[in-house]
Amino acid sequence: MTLKNAGTKYAPSPTLLGVRSAVDEYVKTKVGLVGTPCQIKAVRRIQTSLLGDLRLAKAITLSIGLFCMESYSFKQLVEEYIASKGIDTSTVTRMGIKKGSFIVWSGENELLHVPLRDVDAFVRQSCKRCDDFTAEYADISVGGIGCPNGYSTVVARTEKGLQLLKDAQQAGYLELQELKPDAKGYLKVVNMAQTKRLRKNITLPSPA
Repeated sequence: MTLKNAGTKYAPSPTLLGVRSAVDEYVKTKVGLVGTPCQIKAVRRIQTSLLGDLRLAKAITLSIGLFCMESYSFKQLVEEYIASKGIDTSTVTRMGIKKGSFIVWSGENELLHVPLRDVDAFVRQSCKRCDDFTAEYADISVGGIGCPNGYSTVVARTEKGLQLLKDAQQAGYLELQELKPDAKGYLKVVNMAQTKRLRKNITLPSPA
């Protein structure tokens, strides 16, 4: 079921509600979280604030952050824009951003392929205020930028994250290759991170 549902949906997800559910409803004391940079930052604030929930803070033992440039309004992007293209949104199985294009699939069939700028109007305003592309507060950061097809770019940010990657490699779950600082892929990740950081400084018009 996990592999069947793998993929990206470029819309907000209340991931942190699942942490509360795991602790309160399922009485879990060790919880791993996969989230966007803003969600990982929220977790770190819970863990470091004097006003944070200590049970949640102690329960979250691993955080895996996803590279994220922005998210979109589900209603505007899916229910309005994609539907306006004559697409039955219930048949959409995957969305993706690749080489400056926004793409929608149903299985292996490509339903929509448009320039990314065509969906810029649906970016959530809060995302334009975010300056974290690579989930800098996570134990491990993962993204599809700067890597060959079939691979992900992975950054170990804490000793815990690094040890987990080493253990997974030794157990045969992962195949790891070093991404050198002078590699084209490495520089692409750095460029994307800098672009998002600089974008935050752009003055945005107030919502109507």
